[in-house]
Amino acid sequence: MANPPPPPLTDRPNQSADSWRLLLSWLWPLRAAWIGSALAMLAVAGATVGIGHTLKTMVDSGIHSNDMASAHRSLLGLMLASLVMATASFSRIYLMGRAGEQLAITLRSRLMSGFLNSQAADQASASAGDWLSRLSSDVSEVQTGCTQNLPFALRHILVLAVSGGMLLLTSLQLTLLVACLLPILLLPLVLLGRPLKRLSRQAQDQLGRLQGLAEESLFALRMLQAYDCTAAVVRHFDELQRVRQQLINRMVLYRALLVLVVMLLVAALIVGVLWLGTQQVSAQTLTNGDLTAFIFYALMLAGAAAGLGECYSELGKMTGSIERIAAHLGAPHLRPADIIPDGLSISANVAIPGAAISPPTIRFDQVDFRYEQRPALVLDNLSFTIAPGSNLAIVGQSGAGKTTLAMLLLGFYQPCAGHIWIGDQRLQDWPLTNLRRLITWLPQEPPILSGSMRDNLLLVAPTASQPELDQAATIAGLDFIAQLPDGFDTQLGSKGMQLSVGQRQRLAIARAVLRRSLILLMDEPGSALDAVNDAAVQLALRHKLPGCTMITISHNLKHAEAADQVMILQAGRIVGLGTPAELAACNLAYQQLLAASQEDFHSP
Repeated sequence: MANPPPPPLTDRPNQSADSWRLLLSWLWPLRAAWIGSALAMLAVAGATVGIGHTLKTMVDSGIHSNDMASAHRSLLGLMLASLVMATASFSRIYLMGRAGEQLAITLRSRLMSGFLNSQAADQASASAGDWLSRLSSDVSEVQTGCTQNLPFALRHILVLAVSGGMLLLTSLQLTLLVACLLPILLLPLVLLGRPLKRLSRQAQDQLGRLQGLAEESLFALRMLQAYDCTAAVVRHFDELQRVRQQLINRMVLYRALLVLVVMLLVAALIVGVLWLGTQQVSAQTLTNGDLTAFIFYALMLAGAAAGLGECYSELGKMTGSIERIAAHLGAPHLRPADIIPDGLSISANVAIPGAAISPPTIRFDQVDFRYEQRPALVLDNLSFTIAPGSNLAIVGQSGAGKTTLAMLLLGFYQPCAGHIWIGDQRLQDWPLTNLRRLITWLPQEPPILSGSMRDNLLLVAPTASQPELDQAATIAGLDFIAQLPDGFDTQLGSKGMQLSVGQRQRLAIARAVLRRSLILLMDEPGSALDAVNDAAVQLALRHKLPGCTMITISHNLKHAEAADQVMILQAGRIVGLGTPAELAACNLAYQQLLAASQEDFHSP
């Protein structure tokens, strides 16, 4: 059977029909389990018909006519029907359980891939808690809806169809009565279903805010305790919980009203059927067995209608989760690379291949850039060239645009005007994976993952040998590894909390050394190191990574003095570019920075 073309995940569903269409594309690979479950539910529907017919036979032939053989056959048929229902229910639960877990795995994998390949604008606007909420709560909601609520809804629909048909065969007048009352029974589903769906999505959004606050608070726990502001965080957390509680309370109220109204309407339906049925039995136009079977089918139909109402409210919650998941899957993501530009041979963690392969020239050509939320230019008409294998220091006051320049070079943002050239190709023409294998970025606040020292180093160089790890540790000044109880295998705690800020920065430098890319981009690489260790690390990097283009963003003019060229940024514009000696001799901005650094050094 050929797969139907699934709807594109880039579409953001705004209506329920789009959500169901998207859900179908997710469920299609699991169609075998769904077909098996549908057959099982058909068997349940058939067994239901058998039970009703057995009750009719038992009342008319067994009890009313005192035919014990017929009564015994009816009881045997009732047992066989029950066995079929039990076996079919087992099959449905088993198949749906396995299919639901596979669906959850697929959705979590897609979401995780989407999170890790999200664009910088989405990262800035979304909270980690909201992403975690989609990864956990929303996926669980979809899994529950597909494995429990959706099969129950399908079963109720089958029971409605089968029961309605049997009612029609049993008594036309009673069936017409049920047909008149049934739309009234379904009316609450329409009236209360829409607000339930809206409230469900709002509650899920609020849960994302709660998880975001919790995640950020745990990450900054020591700072919160040191500033004695934990009580304020708890108050904020409680306020978010109160808002979510109000949403949940309204959802519970709507669901309770739905059950109340449906149960009252079901009772009215049964009373109406009994009243008319007893009238027909009294007039001898209907047998006792027919009335018994009709009441059984009517109860099945009413129960299915009530169950369908409950499923409708639950499926409304599921569609809200589908829309939240689809909103992220539909966001534009970074495209993976599969082509390496000519002239370069780059892999995930390969050392510089030799003198024949050199870093490409980097050229900024009249580059302008502004953030979407800010009208002012952050970078204004930047034009400069970085020669292969050179050492460029970028200096300037805070807010001058130094880190933004690095973000552009890494492809997180695109220039608003002008072009950035890497070799003979524009930066936007480079596949992002290859671009980021070409450049190793050393941020000012390097993230350390939970796990061991070895785990963090092998993250960027999975095939690195122990001698290579030792060499990278030596270059980065990780001499404290020898003092750790398990050396490289010592667990560092959540986000490296057991390391000092300086130790985390050294570990990040060791990762950069292991990666050995052709371009090393460093943002305040020694901000957490003392002057002696900072100088030693910078010297080791230059000696151990020969031919590598180094770009250093720093407030420390010691880095500038060791560079081949220094570029001074001021309000996003270049106000100085040359060797340290040239700038010190004739550039006022550099002289002011140099004087300020000397004052800081001599100040008590």
